[in-house]
Amino acid sequence: MFAQINGLRGAFSGTDTELCFVLDADEIPGGTVETLREAAGDLLRLGCVPAINQFKMDLEPLRLTQRVTRYPLIPDTRRPLAYEVHAVGDVTLVMRQNQVLRQQVAPLYAQHQHTGAGCHALYWHHSVEAAPDGAQESLLSLSDPAGTLLDFGDGVVNIQALCGNRDLASRLTSLSFTLARDPSRVGEVHALRRPARALRPATAGRSHWQLISQLSFNRLSLTQGGEAGLRGLLSVHNLASPEKDAVLFKEVQQQIDSLQTLTVSPSLYRVGTADRCAWCMGSDVTLTFDESDATGSRYLFAAVLERFLALQAAANSFTTVTALSQQRKNRIARWQPRAGIRALI
Repeated sequence: MFAQINGLRGAFSGTDTELCFVLDADEIPGGTVETLREAAGDLLRLGCVPAINQFKMDLEPLRLTQRVTRYPLIPDTRRPLAYEVHAVGDVTLVMRQNQVLRQQVAPLYAQHQHTGAGCHALYWHHSVEAAPDGAQESLLSLSDPAGTLLDFGDGVVNIQALCGNRDLASRLTSLSFTLARDPSRVGEVHALRRPARALRPATAGRSHWQLISQLSFNRLSLTQGGEAGLRGLLSVHNLASPEKDAVLFKEVQQQIDSLQTLTVSPSLYRVGTADRCAWCMGSDVTLTFDESDATGSRYLFAAVLERFLALQAAANSFTTVTALSQQRKNRIARWQPRAGIRALI
C-alpha cells in the first residue's frame, strides 16, 4: 500500500525532520500496532512510488490498401513480441492518393456529432484479438460516420499509442535494472518486488456486455440488501483468468465475497458557512466485511468502494461510507461526505 503526505512544502527548515503518526488502536486489527512498533524499519519505505509498465510510443505507419479493412497495429517491426498496444491515442492521416495531408482522425465512439460539416470525416475503431503468447494483438479500422468500414486506394496513417512490454516485465530475474527508453528521466530502478504479470480483459464471452451495462448504473440496486448486486458488479472487474491465474482469481474473488452486508439510510448534511448554509440530502452507506481470511486489505478495498459509490450519487446529493468489521464489531474506517470526486469537507 502506498501513502502520500501533502502539505509539507515550506514546513522544513533543517536537513532532518521527524513525522509522528498517531494511530487509533481500537480501529486497527489486533497485533498490527505492535508489529508496526517493533518492525517499522523493515515494513516502511520512504520515497517509493507505484510503477506501471505503460508508455507513449509512435507505432509503425499504416499503409492503407484496398485489400483489407482492418490493419494490425505494430509498435516495432524489429521486435514484434516486445510491445503491446494498450490504448490508441492520436491517429493522423498524413497521405492519401499521393497528396500530403495532416488530417486528424477521431475515434468512432466518442462525444462528437456525425452530422453537418463533419459528416464526411473519417473515424477509427480499435479492436483486439488474443495472441498466441497470451497477450493481445490490436487492429485498427477506418470508417465513415455511420460505422461502415472503408478501404483506400493508398494512404498512410501515423498513430501514437499507449504501449507496454507484454509480460516481459514479470520475467525479470533482478529487482534492480535500468530503462532502455529515455534513461535521462529515470536512472536505475530498484523494485521492492517483481513486477506482476499483466491482466487483460477477456476478448470473448459475456464480460464485454456486463461492462457496458455498468455505463448506465442502476442506483436502485444500492438499497437495503444490495450487497449481492454490488458483488456481481465487482466480479466483472476480476480480470484474472480462472485457468491461467487461478490463485490470483481466487484471492480477488475472496476479497469481493468478504463484503457481507450493505445498508443505506437517508442523511442530511449542511453545506456552506454558518450564516449562509443549505441542507443537502444524501445517503449513509454502511459496508460490513468478513475479516476471517487474510486476503488483501479490507481498508484498501473499502477505500476503493467509497470512491466508486460516490460516483453513483445523484445530482445535488452525496454519499457517506462507513466500513465495519464483522469479527471485531467495530469500525474499519469512515469517510467524509463525498459527491462524485469531490469531498464536501
